[in-house]
Amino acid sequence: MEILHFQKIPLEEKEEFETHLLTYLNELGITDNEYTYLDSYWLEKNRTPIYFYFGKRKIGFALINDYCLIQKEEPARSIAEFYIFENERRNHFGKKIAFQIFKSFGKNWEVRTIKENKNSELFWENVILEYAPTFSKKSNHLEWKGLIFTFNSKSK
Repeated sequence: MEILHFQKIPLEEKEEFETHLLTYLNELGITDNEYTYLDSYWLEKNRTPIYFYFGKRKIGFALINDYCLIQKEEPARSIAEFYIFENERRNHFGKKIAFQIFKSFGKNWEVRTIKENKNSELFWENVILEYAPTFSKKSNHLEWKGLIFTFNSKSK
């Protein structure tokens, strides 16, 4: 039986990961080929790069960090990037792996979406509403153009 899970991306796989990251950024319409904080995910303890797997098959990735715009006073995690490979979509992997991430990291969360990505807004609103029905959604922040969802995963 194949199991859906995630694991930290080892440094040896960084170059392969970069290829996946560029595919994701191009899909968003971001054509700048440099991701400013990429190296930091292997150098700083408050950043975590993870691959998603279904069995042994890679199905996506996330970049998780502690950099939050709203929850600055208390320990919180943020999903900087979250991507399910195109050929793996529509299997509900995204929601299931997001739930695993929220539960595993067990902190307050902040998830941001860019204004132009309506699919991301809809995805995260539905996922977070199911996971944490009392989430807070903010949309006007001086440092962010898009939605910011905040919630606590400790209650799950």
